[in-house]
Amino acid sequence: MRQRVADILIERARLSAALAKLPGVLRQLPSEGNFLLASFADPDEALRRVRAAGLIIRDMRQPMLPQALR
Repeated sequence: MRQRVADILIERARLSAALAKLPGVLRQLPSEGNFLLASFADPDEALRRVRAAGLIIRDMRQPMLPQALR
């Protein structure tokens, strides 16, 4: 289990760094979980592109987070 937790932490850091370099990402919220929550300039386009790449992403948009995807 400890190795799995270590792997998740490494992957979360790698993904966070990659997201920070994308022009459409407005900001990332701090995360202690096994997921990241980010705000996108065009969340519809981000959803389309990520899903087309076969990745799992959740639409988390709501009034307090109108551009958020997880």
